[in-house]
Amino acid sequence: MSLPMPPIPTTLLTGTTTVLTLLLSAVHYLVMPLGYPLQLLLFVVAVAGLGVPHAALDHQLQRAAARRAGIRFEAGTLLGRYFGLVALYVLLWFWLPFLSVFLFLAVAAWHFGCTDRVYLGWDAESDGQPLLFGMLVLALLLGTHLREVMAIMAALFPSLPGTGMSFHHLAAILPDGPLYGSVLFLPLAGWLFRAPQRLRALQLLLLLLACSLLPLLPAFALYFSGWHALIALNETGPYTTGEQQQFSLFGLLKKALPITLLALLLASGLYLLHAKGFSSSHLAAPVLLLLSLIVLPQLGIQPGVHRQISSEA
Repeated sequence: MSLPMPPIPTTLLTGTTTVLTLLLSAVHYLVMPLGYPLQLLLFVVAVAGLGVPHAALDHQLQRAAARRAGIRFEAGTLLGRYFGLVALYVLLWFWLPFLSVFLFLAVAAWHFGCTDRVYLGWDAESDGQPLLFGMLVLALLLGTHLREVMAIMAALFPSLPGTGMSFHHLAAILPDGPLYGSVLFLPLAGWLFRAPQRLRALQLLLLLLACSLLPLLPAFALYFSGWHALIALNETGPYTTGEQQQFSLFGLLKKALPITLLALLLASGLYLLHAKGFSSSHLAAPVLLLLSLIVLPQLGIQPGVHRQISSEA
């Protein structure tokens, strides 16, 4: 069963994101720094418009996988597994919050690595390297915004566990972000230059370079929503349609709307429980929890979907 082709090539969409990110970084660096209200607006619009919807279609992917395999789709099993993972993570968040942050980062790195490597022409699981690739990308995004990351960690935890040292003090003694960027950029660039899809690899490289010049909120939003989520929607979206159906990115977003609204309602509730303002440090806990609930369920969905899509492409 062949998959319908997206009407807009994904390479064109990701190329548009890269160009917009380069222009935005030039404006921020050379013309006028982006104010925090604009940074927050870009983050909310990008994550709500693309980031959350790309995860709101998990059940559609599972249903499509069952249909193509000729087996019955068990919605109850999927929901049970999803809410089981959510419950375990929420318990871990309250019991061992520091560990839960690093668990989220590890799963996010693996998740991003799987999507990026398939998009760049590699087999996501053939050499066991999605986690390492995703860790390099995530480390570059966070390492070039080290002081902002330390401020967020300081809002979440009073001190570095086991040391008594505050994250503000740690930020003051660590080298600045550009040093980490230069160290991480070279191995990632070398890896990307060996990618089968060279144009897409160049897009990702330029996107990450532009993100390193932007503040953390828009930088993360542009990679997560404008790159990762856009790829996931446009590449795996046709998998949820029937063989004779026309695929539409807008139609896919419309299909994801009910669960997207539910997730955003949940995010609003998390904000009311945790936050006392709109600064990045105040928003850290609810945003991390929301992103965790988006990424963690992919553990049981993404590998199988990538295998079936590769076999049908």
